Amino acid sequence: MAVSEAKIRANARYTKKAYKKVAIYLNKDSNKDIIECLDGVKSKNAFIIECINEKLESMKSKA
Repeated sequence: MAVSEAKIRANARYTKKAYKKVAIYLNKDSNKDIIECLDGVKSKNAFIIECINEKLESMKSKA
């Protein structure tokens, strides 16, 4: 079933309004461990968010 142009535009508007996009560039040579770790997880987005949340909690507990 084809998606209408209106639906595509509506989804794009919602995504732009609801989410913040962040790009991460990793050097293939110097960040091999990070790249291998990310390749092994099911959801890179969820993994990165979890790591950031853990770091934030750690920072809060030290303050």
